[in-house]
Amino acid sequence: MTRAWREDLSGQQFGRLTVLREAETDKAHRHWLCRCSCGAEITVGHPALKRGATQSCGCLRRQSAAAQMTVHGNARRGNRSRAYGIWSGMLARCEIKSATGYAQYGGAGVQVCQRWHTFANFLADMGEPPAGMSIDRIENERGYEPGNCRWATSQTQNENRRNVRWIEFCGKRMTVTQWAKHLGISKSTLLEALGKHPVEVALRPRTA
Repeated sequence: MTRAWREDLSGQQFGRLTVLREAETDKAHRHWLCRCSCGAEITVGHPALKRGATQSCGCLRRQSAAAQMTVHGNARRGNRSRAYGIWSGMLARCEIKSATGYAQYGGAGVQVCQRWHTFANFLADMGEPPAGMSIDRIENERGYEPGNCRWATSQTQNENRRNVRWIEFCGKRMTVTQWAKHLGISKSTLLEALGKHPVEVALRPRTA
């Protein structure tokens, strides 16, 4: 393990902070000059960065405090809108290490674009979520940003997961589940056929 007095954090990102260079200081610990995603610069101690104790210039804390009071009428105490709940949950799982789902999102490199750190911008771009739908990333390799997100049903989101198997045949692209339904057979029967035969044989229409 690299010792703190030798480790170079320049260029690394911690939450909303990007380390610019080591800062001159007369304190016991090493300190780093960082630029927050909001544009402000702040000097942070080496231990605080490494532990995740400091992840912004303070704007994240101020934003969270302000949001708890009211955000365009969507987050009054006891009357939080679905749009606001989805937005705050999105930020939490991407930026707060203690949040549920952080390991699969923020911990895996999924980020929220700077524009969507403001709820009003998120609402303007996405609109209110239709009943029964929640936010879904179209391309899982990209983060939460305009053009890569949509309101989708849980079924659509499940089909969009990385581990879903898609099959393209005769000009149609569907999941295994969709192909099975299209052919009028069970998913297990189709999977068994795909394991034994080429796609063109496994997907051949069944005759009564």
